[in-house]
Amino acid sequence: MILDALLRKTGTEDSVIFVGSGLLNNPDAIAPDAGCILMFEPDPNHLSALQFYSGMQDNFQLIEASLAARSGIATYHRFNMPELDGFSEVSALQTVFEEVQEIASFEADCLSVADLAQRLPKQHRSGDILILGLLAEEADFLTALEDSGVLSRLSHIVLQTPRPASGSAQPGQTAESWLAERLFDQMLEVPASHPEVSMRILVRNPLGAKLADLSGKIAQQQKDLVAANSALNAERKAAEDKLNKAKAEAQTNADALREKLAAANSALNAERKAAEDKLNKAKAEAQTNADALREKLAAANSALDAERKAAEDKLNKAKAEAQTNADALREKLAAANSALDAERKAAEDKLNKAKAEAQTNADALREKLAAANSALNAERKTAEDKLNKAKAEAQTNADALREKLAAANSALDAERKAAEDKLGKAKAEAQTNADALREKLAAANSALDAERKTAEDKLNKAKAEAQTNADALREKLAAANSALDAERKAAEDKLGKAKAEAQTNADALREKLAAANSALDAERKTAEDKLNKAKAEAQTNADALREKLAAANSALDAESKAAEDKLGKARAETNQARKEQRAGYRDLSLALRGQALREADLKDLQNRFATLVDEKTAQDELLSKLTVRLDRAARYLDQIESLPEAQSAKAALASSVGKGSGGKPAAARKKRNAHK
Repeated sequence: MILDALLRKTGTEDSVIFVGSGLLNNPDAIAPDAGCILMFEPDPNHLSALQFYSGMQDNFQLIEASLAARSGIATYHRFNMPELDGFSEVSALQTVFEEVQEIASFEADCLSVADLAQRLPKQHRSGDILILGLLAEEADFLTALEDSGVLSRLSHIVLQTPRPASGSAQPGQTAESWLAERLFDQMLEVPASHPEVSMRILVRNPLGAKLADLSGKIAQQQKDLVAANSALNAERKAAEDKLNKAKAEAQTNADALREKLAAANSALNAERKAAEDKLNKAKAEAQTNADALREKLAAANSALDAERKAAEDKLNKAKAEAQTNADALREKLAAANSALDAERKAAEDKLNKAKAEAQTNADALREKLAAANSALNAERKTAEDKLNKAKAEAQTNADALREKLAAANSALDAERKAAEDKLGKAKAEAQTNADALREKLAAANSALDAERKTAEDKLNKAKAEAQTNADALREKLAAANSALDAERKAAEDKLGKAKAEAQTNADALREKLAAANSALDAERKTAEDKLNKAKAEAQTNADALREKLAAANSALDAESKAAEDKLGKARAETNQARKEQRAGYRDLSLALRGQALREADLKDLQNRFATLVDEKTAQDELLSKLTVRLDRAARYLDQIESLPEAQSAKAALASSVGKGSGGKPAAARKKRNAHK
């Protein structure tokens, strides 16, 4: 009765699938209101009875084949126990049914579950019913049902299996366990139409399916949160790597700058040493050719002034370039600081964005939980509506039964009235033939009394059976109502438990989100501390570099001041020498030697200026040119001194000077000649 009620309750969007329908033996309960009825039956002995119903209903499809995991040809077996007919081997059945024997077999077509999925209508409301007989390879068949998507359409699965002898295992337990794991965990044991058949109805738990879906979504959101945390950690690691790389590059640049400064100082010292050596050599050569430079002294002074001016210009240019380089370095440091600030700002923006996304996900989760609660309330309301509808249908059936009983009583009264009319007519006819029919009339009256008694007995028996059926129907309706109330109570309990679990999961998720936010805040604080520390180190390095640049500028200024002091001193000495020359060339040899020393000092200043601006090549060229000129002047002076006029002039000069200075000019001349 429960299966009949289940089948008759199907709607136009539902499908009913029969596999192994020979065990049903109740074609009147084939869900007349269902949108699609598919019956797979390979046994010709059952097809003849089922084809009659196939022609009566448009929604009924009778397929002369069986349904299996894969399409093909399989051997169909008939046994001495008809309820075991199917594709199972006799050896497998004898482990449960010892008395089973095979009596016939034939080849039968098998369609795959994928073919079933194509035959089912696209529109459905997850209320399809599958009625299964005994399966040979139940694991492969059920797996194919799940893979093809047919299992997700089903709301009820009816398992029909042969009833084993006492003490034997119940067939189909593996299938029941497998289906229970797929949320078909509510089972009803119903009486079958055949005493050797066991029938169980497995009902899908919609609340469990929704809870599983909700758990999967929560797990996916937790997975997304872990992925977001991993991405944030990766970005933080990348930011730290960039910061460390920038610090390493700054340190490398500082080391390279120090090495360049050290190399430049070494080169300057080497060049200064070489210049001093060359200067000493030039001093010696100039000392030997001092007499040849008297006439060129004025020109040399002018040239020295011009060169001094050029050296000052070059020095100023070098100072300007050094200042420009320092400014450029400061700009680079400022740009580096700006880049670091921009990276820190980007990291903070990403962190804020991640927090906003996490908050959005939490809000979405709350909305989904609220939607789930609304859906569960709607399902509970739907269940109550279905219960009320079932009660109304039961009341309607009871009223219809009462109407049928009243119609039966009316029909019996009409038959009795007709019988009485016939009896009167017979009496009239018998009266005309009274003499001949007295004996027949008595016999006819006796027969009529017996028939009337029999009819009254049948009528009373029918009334008693109708009353018994009505009482049984009321008891079944009461039992069904009790079962529905129990199911509704269990569903409400599960719903409350699911709400509590969902609330617990939501609270745990909020705690995890709070912990994740705290961890992110701590990491951001650590990153900011590292960034501030790196900025402080960079600022310290920049300050140290500025101090070094200031020290270098101070050293350059000091050297420039010293050079200017020496230049002023040289100018003063030159002016003093000029005054002494204008006074009459007193102590000429000493004056010439002092002039040579002053000239050497001027050359030294010139070389120092050239060294500071890194113009060693110009110094070498100037020195080579000066050497050539000195050689030419020396040769020219030798030529002049070899002339008689020069000899006489020198003698006259020596005699005139010797009068005022004693023997010093002669001694100086002897010393000069010895040097030559």
